[in-house]
Amino acid sequence: MRVAGANLTPFGRLKEGLLELLAQATQPLTDHEPQALAIGVWSPVAAGDVGNLASALTERLSLSPAAAWTVEAASATGAAALHSGWRAVASGQYERVLVVAGEKLTHLETPEATRLLGSVLTPKERAAGGSMVSMAAQVTAEGFASGRFTPEALQAVALKNHTHGQLNPLAHFQNGLTDEQYLNSRMIAEPLRLYDCAPISDGAAALLLERERGGGDKKGEAGEVVIAGIGQATDRWPVAQRRNPLRFCTEQASRQAAKMAGWPIATSTVDVVEMHDAFTPFELLGLEACHLMKEGQAGPATLAGETDLEGRLPVNPSGGLKARGHPIGASGLAQACELYWQLTEQAGKRQVAGTPRRALAHSIGGLAANNLVTLLERK
Repeated sequence: MRVAGANLTPFGRLKEGLLELLAQATQPLTDHEPQALAIGVWSPVAAGDVGNLASALTERLSLSPAAAWTVEAASATGAAALHSGWRAVASGQYERVLVVAGEKLTHLETPEATRLLGSVLTPKERAAGGSMVSMAAQVTAEGFASGRFTPEALQAVALKNHTHGQLNPLAHFQNGLTDEQYLNSRMIAEPLRLYDCAPISDGAAALLLERERGGGDKKGEAGEVVIAGIGQATDRWPVAQRRNPLRFCTEQASRQAAKMAGWPIATSTVDVVEMHDAFTPFELLGLEACHLMKEGQAGPATLAGETDLEGRLPVNPSGGLKARGHPIGASGLAQACELYWQLTEQAGKRQVAGTPRRALAHSIGGLAANNLVTLLERK
């Protein structure tokens, strides 16, 4: 199954409504006459636009009678929509499925946005005063105490991703970040600083999946990008009931994806990575959970520049959620768009050198409760 095209709106504080953002992302790809739409939005009602989103978008794009459905998996919604679209094509029911994901939240006041984001946690965690940032801070503190990573490593993640964001004309933040700015930023939830946390953003992403007309799955002509493997696994919803909060169940998802692709996930086989970095420690934990690095090695590797754009394993060349921005529903699909552009050498100033052939996207829903891995390959 090949990726036939990708598109992204700018990410940031945007004036457009949710439906308009989704339409902007998908419009350039509708000439391919998709037979179905897989739509990922985490909280469409919060956008204040529309509740019957699947019908509204097909009507907006004049795509009726195409099938359409919505998908939700917290902050992994975009990746879940991609996997749903993949299954629809792989089943043989459709030849072309347009996957689109987006979010509109910046119009909300901060307390309301915080409350809404906290809804991905368990009722017991919320009743105890837990929020996404406070729970992530607890995981971070445990990472420090266990020696998995250091404050300096988190700083390196933030600076790297903001540096990459400077090269992305669609990113929420394009001004870079200095050591002084990071160290002088306010503490949001100790030990997480402002620049350890991804922003709430608006935006949408779209990607077209295609199967060979009248035949089997496309095997991939020279230069084509295919979805080589997908994997998904859930962990216990309550963080306190997990065996080890630092061991994301991304491990199981990555093994599934590697088995489907037929090649191992390692620094020797993967050329570029888009890693879920809603909080800077999540990038480090995710790299290790995907078996791209050994436990405790992601931090030193980042400090050594190995995950920079020019490093041996470029991570988040888009700027990641941290700098490209984090429209909750769109982020997982935006990762796949970035990797498609990287593998087809259309990434502009942030293009990874050396003609990358294999890529990995990692997306997590909630506090690593729902974990998805997607492998892309250029044939």
